[in-house]
Amino acid sequence: MLFDIRTLVAVMAITTFVSTVTLFLFWRLLPEERALRPAVFGAACQSLATILILLRGQIADVLSIFASNILLLLSYALLYQTMRIFCGKTTEWRLPAIIIIALAPVFLFFPGNEYLGMRVIASAIGIGSLCFLIALVLYRERQQQLPARRGVAIAFAGASVCSLIRIVVTLKYPPGDIHFLDKSDDSLIFIWGIILAFIYAFSIIMMTSERLRESLKQKLNDEQKAHQVAERALQEQRAFVTMLSHEFRTPLAIIRANTDAITLLSEQQNSDIDSSVERISRANLRLTTLVNGCLNNDRVQNLLTDSQETFCDVNLIGVLQEVADEYDVQLRADDGSPIIVPGDRDLLFILFSNLINNAIKHANERRNIEFSCCSDAHAVHIDVADDGPGIDAAYREKIFEKYFRINADKRTPGTGLGLYFVRVIAGQHHGQVRLIDGNPTRFRISLPLKENTQ
Repeated sequence: MLFDIRTLVAVMAITTFVSTVTLFLFWRLLPEERALRPAVFGAACQSLATILILLRGQIADVLSIFASNILLLLSYALLYQTMRIFCGKTTEWRLPAIIIIALAPVFLFFPGNEYLGMRVIASAIGIGSLCFLIALVLYRERQQQLPARRGVAIAFAGASVCSLIRIVVTLKYPPGDIHFLDKSDDSLIFIWGIILAFIYAFSIIMMTSERLRESLKQKLNDEQKAHQVAERALQEQRAFVTMLSHEFRTPLAIIRANTDAITLLSEQQNSDIDSSVERISRANLRLTTLVNGCLNNDRVQNLLTDSQETFCDVNLIGVLQEVADEYDVQLRADDGSPIIVPGDRDLLFILFSNLINNAIKHANERRNIEFSCCSDAHAVHIDVADDGPGIDAAYREKIFEKYFRINADKRTPGTGLGLYFVRVIAGQHHGQVRLIDGNPTRFRISLPLKENTQ
């Protein structure tokens, strides 16, 4: 061998100490993982056992041999408990205790070098049996989606088989006296101990990582289910609001028709009646606007949800001209030739109709509303401007917020959703909306052209 036995024991002591520190830090990082507690104590027993072996000759041989072997067996008994916890089982000490108690007399009453082969066999029986128990509990709880569990089970099954081979080899070739400065084949005992220390630490880290991955997957599944429940609740709420809004529209239309009839059919002027009818009309208009806002909000949200699936090539000039015809405003375009953009035609119609409707509300004269379109190599730019009072500088950053309305303009009916929809729909089409002038008001929408469009 290249190294004497004392060097190998020192390497084993360092390995087990590093393993203990690593698992302890892992435990401190994940204190909620109950399985790491016995694993850390087991690693500490391994480390203490190797230190006692290293002190051989400086402390009583009986103490060194007995304590180190019992601590080593105890470490694998604790690892067995760790694996049971990882598998969702309760701890079980009956079998490990029987193994340790049955083998303890060998280490206590036969400390001499002439009994080294007996102690090696006893140690191999103990470690092999405990490794077999570990492999068995992991094998019984194996799952297709947990490859680390199967891998660790195979590793400990292999360790159990190696222990059996070690027993056979020891019976056939009994070891002689071992001295710490020897370089003999008997040092394989300690090389095997180093390998087992690596397997011990690596198996805990692998099982903990898999446990965390399994826990994360479960949390993601729970979140997905919660999201589905919330989505269903939201859909039901939207359906309820839509139904309620539709139900409100009929009586509101009746109220408006009757207030108009009272105004037209009234033969005598009565200031009190006229004032009451006017208040009813204003309240009806305000409530009608709110109901229409709810319906439009529901419609836009549904369109936005499915918009990516409905995107196609849209002739923007056709949409703009349709909006201009509906609101009776003049559209000015470069030459009237088609301008193709990728998008949803219904959403684009809502975007520009909201802008034009907003301009009509605030314009002094409808004929002074400017509705123009021009394009460059990469984008198309649509301007909507009116000759109204403009927008105060203090409100220019807020006008695109949902439900925001300028305080001084409460007399104008609205819900504060129009410009919000404009911003959201423009963003959905990878475009942008800007207020490029607040006095008078001028909005500019920029949308990307279809690629390779000339």
